[in-house]
Amino acid sequence: MNSLLSLLATLLLLLPQQSKDGQAVGAGVAPPRAANQDASTPVLRLASFNVQNLFDNYDDPYHSDEGTSPKSVYEILRLAKTIDGLDADVLALQEVENRGILKRLNLLLAKPFPYVELIEGNDARGIDVGLMSRFPVVRSMSHRQRRLEGKFGISRDLVVFELDTGKGGHLLVCPVHLKSKRSSKGDPGSELRRSAEARGILQLLGELRAHAWKAPFVTLGDFNDFPDSKALSPLFERLQDALKGVPAGANYSYIYDGKKQRIDHLLYDGDLRVVGATFVHEDDLPSDHHPFVVKFAWGAKPECQPGPKHRNRFASIHRPRIEATDLRRLRQELLQEVEIEGTLARIDKTRNGGHLQLRFAQDPKLGVTVFRSGH
Repeated sequence: MNSLLSLLATLLLLLPQQSKDGQAVGAGVAPPRAANQDASTPVLRLASFNVQNLFDNYDDPYHSDEGTSPKSVYEILRLAKTIDGLDADVLALQEVENRGILKRLNLLLAKPFPYVELIEGNDARGIDVGLMSRFPVVRSMSHRQRRLEGKFGISRDLVVFELDTGKGGHLLVCPVHLKSKRSSKGDPGSELRRSAEARGILQLLGELRAHAWKAPFVTLGDFNDFPDSKALSPLFERLQDALKGVPAGANYSYIYDGKKQRIDHLLYDGDLRVVGATFVHEDDLPSDHHPFVVKFAWGAKPECQPGPKHRNRFASIHRPRIEATDLRRLRQELLQEVEIEGTLARIDKTRNGGHLQLRFAQDPKLGVTVFRSGH
Protein backbone atom coordinates (compact mmCIF):
# COMPACT_ATOMS: atom_id res chain seq x y z
CA MET A 1 0.00 0.00 0.00
CA ASN A 2 1.34 3.48 -0.90
CA SER A 3 0.21 5.12 2.32
CA LEU A 4 -0.56 3.99 5.82
CA LEU A 5 -4.15 3.48 6.76
CA SER A 6 -5.14 4.07 10.37
CA LEU A 7 -7.96 1.80 11.30
CA LEU A 8 -9.30 -0.58 13.84
CA ALA A 9 -8.78 -4.12 12.57
CA THR A 10 -11.70 -5.93 14.16
CA LEU A 11 -11.18 -9.64 13.82
CA LEU A 12 -14.67 -10.79 14.66
CA LEU A 13 -17.97 -11.62 13.04
CA LEU A 14 -21.19 -9.95 14.09
CA LEU A 15 -23.69 -12.13 15.86
CA PRO A 16 -27.24 -12.16 14.50
CA GLN A 17 -29.38 -9.26 15.61
CA GLN A 18 -31.60 -10.10 18.52
CA SER A 19 -35.29 -9.34 18.71
CA LYS A 20 -36.99 -8.32 21.95
CA ASP A 21 -37.79 -11.91 22.79
CA GLY A 22 -34.14 -12.92 22.39
CA GLN A 23 -34.56 -14.78 19.11
CA ALA A 24 -32.20 -14.24 16.20
CA VAL A 25 -33.70 -12.42 13.23
CA GLY A 26 -32.80 -12.26 9.58
CA ALA A 27 -32.19 -15.99 9.10
CA GLY A 28 -34.36 -18.76 7.75
CA VAL A 29 -35.64 -21.29 10.26
CA ALA A 30 -36.62 -24.86 9.57
CA PRO A 31 -40.33 -25.53 10.12
CA PRO A 32 -41.32 -26.95 13.51
CA ARG A 33 -42.21 -30.61 13.97
CA ALA A 34 -45.29 -31.21 11.88
CA ALA A 35 -48.28 -33.08 13.23
CA ASN A 36 -48.50 -36.69 12.08
CA GLN A 37 -51.22 -37.54 9.61
CA ASP A 38 -52.18 -40.30 12.03
CA ALA A 39 -51.63 -38.96 15.54
CA SER A 40 -51.56 -42.51 16.90
CA THR A 41 -48.52 -43.48 14.79
CA PRO A 42 -45.19 -42.93 16.59
CA VAL A 43 -42.58 -41.24 14.43
CA LEU A 44 -38.78 -41.48 14.42
CA ARG A 45 -36.95 -38.49 12.89
CA LEU A 46 -33.53 -39.02 11.27
CA ALA A 47 -31.48 -36.18 9.81
CA SER A 48 -28.12 -35.60 8.16
CA PHE A 49 -26.01 -32.46 7.77
CA ASN A 50 -22.58 -31.95 6.20
CA VAL A 51 -21.47 -29.02 8.35
CA GLN A 52 -18.44 -28.21 6.12
CA ASN A 53 -15.19 -28.05 8.05
CA LEU A 54 -16.34 -27.95 11.65
CA PHE A 55 -12.81 -27.42 12.96
CA ASP A 56 -11.67 -26.15 16.33
CA ASN A 57 -9.03 -23.45 16.76
CA TYR A 58 -6.23 -25.75 17.93
CA ASP A 59 -3.54 -27.33 15.82
CA ASP A 60 -3.76 -31.11 15.62
CA PRO A 61 -0.17 -32.33 15.14
CA TYR A 62 -1.40 -35.62 13.65
CA HIS A 63 -3.51 -34.14 10.82
CA SER A 64 -3.05 -31.53 8.10
CA ASP A 65 -5.59 -29.11 9.57
CA GLU A 66 -3.45 -25.97 9.36
CA GLY A 67 -4.93 -24.89 6.03
CA THR A 68 -8.56 -25.03 7.19
CA SER A 69 -10.10 -22.07 9.00
CA PRO A 70 -12.03 -22.85 12.19
CA LYS A 71 -15.61 -21.73 12.25
CA SER A 72 -16.31 -18.39 13.88
CA VAL A 73 -18.62 -17.85 16.84
CA TYR A 74 -21.31 -16.63 14.46
CA GLU A 75 -21.05 -19.71 12.24
CA ILE A 76 -21.19 -22.14 15.18
CA LEU A 77 -24.26 -20.39 16.57
CA ARG A 78 -25.83 -20.48 13.12
CA LEU A 79 -25.18 -24.23 12.87
CA ALA A 80 -26.80 -24.72 16.27
CA LYS A 81 -29.88 -22.79 15.16
CA THR A 82 -30.26 -24.91 12.03
CA ILE A 83 -29.83 -28.17 13.97
CA ASP A 84 -32.43 -27.02 16.50
CA GLY A 85 -34.83 -26.50 13.60
CA LEU A 86 -34.29 -30.05 12.34
CA ASP A 87 -35.74 -31.40 15.61
CA ALA A 88 -34.09 -34.76 14.93
CA ASP A 89 -34.03 -37.81 17.18
CA VAL A 90 -30.88 -39.03 15.41
CA LEU A 91 -28.52 -36.71 13.51
CA ALA A 92 -25.60 -37.77 11.33
CA LEU A 93 -22.91 -35.16 10.64
CA GLN A 94 -20.02 -35.01 8.21
CA GLU A 95 -16.79 -32.98 8.13
CA VAL A 96 -16.33 -32.78 11.91
CA GLU A 97 -12.74 -32.52 13.13
CA ASN A 98 -13.11 -34.26 16.48
CA ARG A 99 -15.49 -35.25 19.24
CA GLY A 100 -14.54 -32.20 21.31
CA ILE A 101 -15.84 -29.65 18.80
CA LEU A 102 -18.98 -31.78 18.33
CA LYS A 103 -19.66 -31.75 22.08
CA ARG A 104 -19.07 -28.00 22.09
CA LEU A 105 -21.68 -27.57 19.37
CA ASN A 106 -24.08 -29.88 21.20
CA LEU A 107 -24.03 -27.69 24.32
CA LEU A 108 -25.17 -24.72 22.24
CA LEU A 109 -28.35 -26.48 21.13
CA ALA A 110 -31.62 -25.50 22.77
CA LYS A 111 -32.17 -29.23 23.32
CA PRO A 112 -28.75 -30.93 23.50
CA PHE A 113 -28.40 -34.60 22.60
CA PRO A 114 -27.54 -37.02 25.43
CA TYR A 115 -25.27 -39.14 23.19
CA VAL A 116 -22.53 -37.63 21.01
CA GLU A 117 -20.28 -40.06 19.14
CA LEU A 118 -17.32 -39.70 16.79
CA ILE A 119 -14.65 -42.24 15.91
CA GLU A 120 -11.45 -40.95 14.29
CA GLY A 121 -11.24 -42.07 10.67
CA ASN A 122 -8.68 -42.09 7.89
CA ASP A 123 -8.99 -38.61 6.39
CA ALA A 124 -5.66 -36.76 6.14
CA ARG A 125 -7.21 -33.44 7.19
CA GLY A 126 -9.02 -35.11 10.07
CA ILE A 127 -12.63 -34.68 8.95
CA ASP A 128 -14.81 -37.43 10.39
CA VAL A 129 -18.43 -38.53 10.55
CA GLY A 130 -20.26 -38.04 13.82
CA LEU A 131 -23.57 -38.98 15.39
CA MET A 132 -25.90 -37.23 17.82
CA SER A 133 -28.61 -39.43 19.28
CA ARG A 134 -31.43 -39.19 21.78
CA PHE A 135 -31.23 -42.97 22.22
CA PRO A 136 -28.52 -45.00 23.95
CA VAL A 137 -25.71 -46.18 21.68
CA VAL A 138 -25.50 -49.90 22.40
CA ARG A 139 -22.32 -50.39 20.36
CA SER A 140 -20.14 -48.59 17.81
CA MET A 141 -18.56 -50.68 15.07
CA SER A 142 -15.73 -49.03 13.13
CA HIS A 143 -14.42 -50.51 9.86
CA ARG A 144 -11.73 -47.96 9.03
CA GLN A 145 -9.07 -50.68 8.69
CA ARG A 146 -11.08 -52.71 6.19
CA ARG A 147 -9.73 -53.20 2.67
CA LEU A 148 -12.35 -52.79 -0.03
CA GLU A 149 -12.63 -54.34 -3.46
CA GLY A 150 -9.80 -53.16 -5.68
CA LYS A 151 -7.55 -53.01 -2.60
CA PHE A 152 -8.88 -49.55 -1.72
CA GLY A 153 -8.92 -48.22 1.81
CA ILE A 154 -11.90 -46.36 3.23
CA SER A 155 -11.72 -42.57 2.79
CA ARG A 156 -13.14 -41.76 6.22
CA ASP A 157 -14.82 -44.74 7.92
CA LEU A 158 -17.82 -47.00 7.57
CA VAL A 159 -19.02 -47.02 11.16
CA VAL A 160 -22.25 -48.67 12.26
CA PHE A 161 -24.01 -47.54 15.44
CA GLU A 162 -26.61 -49.73 17.13
CA LEU A 163 -29.24 -47.62 18.88
CA ASP A 164 -31.81 -48.75 21.46
CA THR A 165 -35.06 -46.82 20.93
CA GLY A 166 -36.86 -48.55 23.78
CA LYS A 167 -39.92 -50.73 23.21
CA GLY A 168 -39.79 -49.86 19.51
CA GLY A 169 -36.66 -51.97 19.14
CA HIS A 170 -33.16 -51.31 17.85
CA LEU A 171 -31.89 -49.38 14.84
CA LEU A 172 -28.61 -49.75 12.91
CA VAL A 173 -27.29 -46.39 11.67
CA CYS A 174 -24.34 -46.02 9.30
CA PRO A 175 -23.36 -42.35 8.74
CA VAL A 176 -21.14 -41.97 5.66
CA HIS A 177 -18.99 -39.47 3.81
CA LEU A 178 -17.82 -41.18 0.64
CA LYS A 179 -14.84 -40.19 -1.49
CA SER A 180 -15.33 -36.76 -3.06
CA LYS A 181 -15.00 -35.87 -6.73
CA ARG A 182 -11.84 -34.01 -7.62
CA SER A 183 -13.32 -31.98 -10.44
CA SER A 184 -16.63 -31.08 -12.05
CA LYS A 185 -15.90 -33.60 -14.82
CA GLY A 186 -15.30 -36.38 -12.34
CA ASP A 187 -12.17 -38.35 -11.65
CA PRO A 188 -11.72 -42.03 -12.54
CA GLY A 189 -9.71 -42.73 -9.40
CA SER A 190 -12.18 -41.14 -7.01
CA GLU A 191 -15.12 -42.78 -8.77
CA LEU A 192 -13.55 -46.22 -8.41
CA ARG A 193 -12.94 -45.61 -4.73
CA ARG A 194 -16.46 -44.28 -4.18
CA SER A 195 -17.84 -47.32 -5.98
CA ALA A 196 -15.79 -49.62 -3.75
CA GLU A 197 -17.09 -47.82 -0.65
CA ALA A 198 -20.69 -48.19 -1.88
CA ARG A 199 -20.20 -51.93 -2.33
CA GLY A 200 -18.49 -52.00 1.06
CA ILE A 201 -21.68 -50.71 2.69
CA LEU A 202 -23.63 -53.58 1.15
CA GLN A 203 -21.00 -56.06 2.30
CA LEU A 204 -21.36 -54.76 5.86
CA LEU A 205 -25.13 -55.09 5.67
CA GLY A 206 -24.78 -58.63 4.33
CA GLU A 207 -22.52 -59.57 7.23
CA LEU A 208 -24.92 -58.08 9.76
CA ARG A 209 -27.85 -59.99 8.32
CA ALA A 210 -25.80 -63.19 8.15
CA HIS A 211 -25.15 -62.86 11.89
CA ALA A 212 -28.88 -62.51 12.64
CA TRP A 213 -28.93 -58.73 13.08
CA LYS A 214 -32.55 -58.13 12.11
CA ALA A 215 -32.91 -54.49 13.14
CA PRO A 216 -33.67 -51.95 10.38
CA PHE A 217 -30.53 -50.58 8.73
CA VAL A 218 -30.09 -46.95 7.65
CA THR A 219 -27.11 -45.42 5.87
CA LEU A 220 -27.18 -41.66 5.45
CA GLY A 221 -24.92 -38.71 4.78
CA ASP A 222 -22.79 -37.22 2.02
CA PHE A 223 -22.35 -39.81 -0.75
CA ASN A 224 -20.73 -37.28 -3.10
CA ASP A 225 -22.64 -38.62 -6.11
CA PHE A 226 -26.08 -38.73 -7.70
CA PRO A 227 -28.82 -41.36 -7.36
CA ASP A 228 -28.37 -42.40 -10.99
CA SER A 229 -24.56 -42.52 -10.85
CA LYS A 230 -22.68 -45.67 -11.80
CA ALA A 231 -20.75 -45.67 -8.52
CA LEU A 232 -23.88 -45.68 -6.35
CA SER A 233 -26.05 -47.90 -8.54
CA PRO A 234 -25.54 -51.05 -6.36
CA LEU A 235 -26.80 -49.14 -3.32
CA PHE A 236 -29.87 -47.70 -5.00
CA GLU A 237 -30.71 -51.08 -6.55
CA ARG A 238 -30.50 -52.93 -3.22
CA LEU A 239 -31.76 -50.32 -0.70
CA GLN A 240 -34.78 -48.05 -0.47
CA ASP A 241 -34.38 -44.33 -1.20
CA ALA A 242 -36.15 -42.37 1.56
CA LEU A 243 -35.83 -39.02 -0.26
CA LYS A 244 -37.13 -39.95 -3.68
CA GLY A 245 -40.56 -38.54 -2.89
CA VAL A 246 -39.33 -35.00 -2.20
CA PRO A 247 -40.71 -32.63 -4.88
CA ALA A 248 -38.29 -32.09 -7.75
CA GLY A 249 -37.79 -28.38 -7.10
CA ALA A 250 -36.73 -29.00 -3.50
CA ASN A 251 -34.93 -32.35 -3.90
CA TYR A 252 -31.35 -31.11 -3.71
CA SER A 253 -28.62 -30.80 -1.11
CA TYR A 254 -25.82 -29.06 -2.98
CA ILE A 255 -25.42 -26.36 -5.62
CA TYR A 256 -22.44 -26.58 -7.96
CA ASP A 257 -21.85 -24.09 -10.75
CA GLY A 258 -25.44 -22.93 -10.36
CA LYS A 259 -26.87 -26.45 -10.69
CA LYS A 260 -28.91 -28.01 -7.91
CA GLN A 261 -27.78 -31.54 -7.11
CA ARG A 262 -28.69 -34.29 -4.67
CA ILE A 263 -25.52 -35.88 -3.36
CA ASP A 264 -26.76 -36.42 0.22
CA HIS A 265 -28.99 -39.45 0.71
CA LEU A 266 -30.73 -41.73 3.18
CA LEU A 267 -31.03 -45.36 2.10
CA TYR A 268 -32.55 -48.07 4.25
CA ASP A 269 -33.23 -51.78 4.58
CA GLY A 270 -35.77 -53.47 6.79
CA ASP A 271 -39.29 -52.95 8.08
CA LEU A 272 -39.51 -49.16 7.80
CA ARG A 273 -42.12 -46.84 6.33
CA VAL A 274 -41.38 -43.25 5.33
CA VAL A 275 -44.11 -40.82 6.41
CA GLY A 276 -42.30 -37.60 5.51
CA ALA A 277 -39.05 -36.30 4.04
CA THR A 278 -37.69 -32.85 3.29
CA PHE A 279 -34.53 -30.92 2.55
CA VAL A 280 -34.05 -27.75 4.58
CA HIS A 281 -33.08 -24.81 2.40
CA GLU A 282 -32.17 -21.77 4.48
CA ASP A 283 -30.39 -18.54 3.71
CA ASP A 284 -27.03 -17.84 5.31
CA LEU A 285 -26.15 -21.47 6.07
CA PRO A 286 -22.49 -21.78 7.23
CA SER A 287 -22.11 -24.86 5.01
CA ASP A 288 -22.17 -25.71 1.31
CA HIS A 289 -24.66 -28.54 1.95
CA HIS A 290 -28.34 -28.44 2.87
CA PRO A 291 -29.52 -30.82 5.60
CA PHE A 292 -32.46 -33.19 5.31
CA VAL A 293 -34.96 -34.81 7.67
CA VAL A 294 -36.75 -38.13 7.15
CA LYS A 295 -39.65 -39.29 9.32
CA PHE A 296 -40.25 -43.01 9.74
CA ALA A 297 -43.28 -44.67 11.27
CA TRP A 298 -42.06 -46.54 14.37
CA GLY A 299 -43.50 -49.53 16.18
CA ALA A 300 -43.74 -47.84 19.58
CA LYS A 301 -43.16 -44.34 20.85
CA PRO A 302 -39.37 -43.79 20.83
CA GLU A 303 -38.00 -43.42 24.35
CA CYS A 304 -35.76 -40.36 23.98
CA GLN A 305 -33.29 -39.71 26.77
CA PRO A 306 -32.70 -36.25 28.29
CA GLY A 307 -29.51 -34.46 27.29
CA PRO A 308 -27.13 -32.17 29.20
CA LYS A 309 -28.16 -28.68 30.19
CA HIS A 310 -28.11 -26.08 27.41
CA ARG A 311 -25.13 -23.74 27.78
CA ASN A 312 -24.87 -20.89 25.29
CA ARG A 313 -21.34 -19.92 26.29
CA PHE A 314 -20.88 -17.68 23.26
CA ALA A 315 -23.97 -15.49 23.62
CA SER A 316 -21.98 -12.74 25.36
CA ILE A 317 -18.44 -13.68 24.42
CA HIS A 318 -15.63 -11.40 25.55
CA ARG A 319 -13.14 -10.39 22.85
CA PRO A 320 -10.14 -8.54 24.29
CA ARG A 321 -8.97 -5.41 22.46
CA ILE A 322 -5.19 -5.51 22.03
CA GLU A 323 -2.63 -3.10 20.56
CA ALA A 324 -1.08 -4.53 17.41
CA THR A 325 2.43 -4.06 18.80
CA ASP A 326 1.71 -5.86 22.08
CA LEU A 327 3.20 -9.20 21.06
CA ARG A 328 3.04 -10.64 24.57
CA ARG A 329 -0.73 -10.16 24.82
CA LEU A 330 -1.27 -11.40 21.28
CA ARG A 331 0.61 -14.62 21.98
CA GLN A 332 -1.63 -15.20 25.00
CA GLU A 333 -4.67 -15.10 22.71
CA LEU A 334 -3.29 -17.40 20.02
CA LEU A 335 -6.09 -18.87 17.83
CA GLN A 336 -8.76 -16.93 19.73
CA GLU A 337 -11.11 -14.21 18.48
CA VAL A 338 -9.80 -10.76 19.42
CA GLU A 339 -9.99 -7.10 18.37
CA ILE A 340 -6.68 -5.62 17.24
CA GLU A 341 -6.05 -1.89 17.15
CA GLY A 342 -3.20 -0.34 15.22
CA THR A 343 -1.93 1.25 12.01
CA LEU A 344 -2.24 -1.19 9.15
CA ALA A 345 0.70 -1.08 6.74
CA ARG A 346 -0.18 -3.89 4.32
CA ILE A 347 -2.25 -7.03 3.81
CA ASP A 348 -0.78 -10.19 2.33
CA LYS A 349 -2.21 -13.61 1.57
CA THR A 350 -0.56 -16.56 3.22
CA ARG A 351 1.16 -19.14 1.05
CA ASN A 352 -1.86 -21.44 0.91
CA GLY A 353 -4.20 -18.51 0.30
CA GLY A 354 -6.61 -19.54 3.03
CA HIS A 355 -5.71 -16.83 5.53
CA LEU A 356 -4.49 -13.23 5.58
CA GLN A 357 -1.34 -11.70 7.01
CA LEU A 358 -1.90 -8.22 8.49
CA ARG A 359 1.26 -6.11 8.77
CA PHE A 360 1.24 -3.26 11.27
CA ALA A 361 4.85 -2.19 10.58
CA GLN A 362 7.72 -3.06 8.27
CA ASP A 363 9.02 -5.43 10.92
CA PRO A 364 7.54 -8.85 9.91
CA LYS A 365 7.25 -9.78 13.57
CA LEU A 366 4.65 -7.04 14.04
CA GLY A 367 1.98 -8.87 12.11
CA VAL A 368 -0.82 -11.32 12.70
CA THR A 369 -2.33 -14.12 10.66
CA VAL A 370 -6.11 -14.10 10.60
CA PHE A 371 -8.59 -16.72 9.48
CA ARG A 372 -10.98 -15.62 6.78
CA SER A 373 -14.66 -16.50 6.76
CA GLY A 374 -17.60 -16.03 4.45
CA HIS A 375 -19.45 -13.87 6.99
